[in-house]
Amino acid sequence: LKPDFLLIDSRTGATEIGGICTTLLADKVVYLLTNNQENFAGTRMIYKNVKQRSIELGRKEKKSVFVLTRIPFEKDGGKEQKIKETFWEFLQVPPEENRLYTIHSNRELEFGEYIAMRLEDTSAQQAQLVTDYIQLFSGVINSEVLEPQMGVIIRNILDGLIDDPDKAQKELENLVQRFP
Repeated sequence: LKPDFLLIDSRTGATEIGGICTTLLADKVVYLLTNNQENFAGTRMIYKNVKQRSIELGRKEKKSVFVLTRIPFEKDGGKEQKIKETFWEFLQVPPEENRLYTIHSNRELEFGEYIAMRLEDTSAQQAQLVTDYIQLFSGVINSEVLEPQMGVIIRNILDGLIDDPDKAQKELENLVQRFP
């Protein structure tokens, strides 16, 4: 196997396996957290531990990616911005060093599972969820891996141009908007 990337879920909290996954195996560490003090405190502890262990082992510092999850969808984003500012203050790390992504909540998933990320879905919440994940993936995955895939996506859209030009145009516009 020659995978372009490998995701390792090291579980929540400070564990031996989590320590191995974050300090020895990872090139990047993605921290998923929700908006509460316990998650903020745990993330800060793990982040500082990973940073310290990298120094002790003589390894280069790992890129850290922080993801706030289950953030309510809102149009103006004022509360969301305040949550982000609170997180950076709590973490005590300049935001320039790392990126904070947001995955908004989809209340419908609380009632049952289904594929929620469809580019053709036009609801504001669904469009936001797709945008959230595309932004996260584009920030985590190297561009050398993403760019060839973008070509495939664009070709698939263009293949539908003759059958449904309006749909193809809308899909291209959505793609450009979500993945500049």
